[in-house]
Amino acid sequence: DIVSRYNQAKIPTYSELILGLPGETFESFCDGLCKLLEAGQHNSVSVYHCEILPNSIMGSKEYIEKYSIVSKKVKFNHIHSAETQEEVPEYSEIVMGTNTLTKEAWVKANLFSVILQCFHSLGLLRCVAIYMHYEKNMPYRDFYGRLFSYVTENKDTVFGKVVARYEDKLTH
Repeated sequence: DIVSRYNQAKIPTYSELILGLPGETFESFCDGLCKLLEAGQHNSVSVYHCEILPNSIMGSKEYIEKYSIVSKKVKFNHIHSAETQEEVPEYSEIVMGTNTLTKEAWVKANLFSVILQCFHSLGLLRCVAIYMHYEKNMPYRDFYGRLFSYVTENKDTVFGKVVARYEDKLTH
């Protein structure tokens, strides 16, 4: 309802999601992304990795064991700031799997979100997806699910090569 009201008032909105939260599955995450589109969010959808912060509940031994959290320490991603030559490098502890989301499913969810963000949020296929949704009754989940399958199964295409490189980085 809120997105609809803002759209009517011509006020741009954005949505941010976190990938890797306990209880989430590949299917529920991808469905959630597409529900945003169903609700009219066509401006901007961003996906961030779930991070385990020091001294947080999620960082406690009990919580990690309860949800079988698998994490990895990675160099800090300066997505909202310029990278600097730091004397002391910073790291993030990102969640790469839980008892409901295997690492393989986490990689797939990353790829699905990148494809949706590139082709919808950046506008490459946004108009086509909206047309197919409203004129041909194709759910966004089907549209982007088919595109996901095509891109991940055809690694010899331009975007297939890009996605394959990203998949390799996520896997290793």
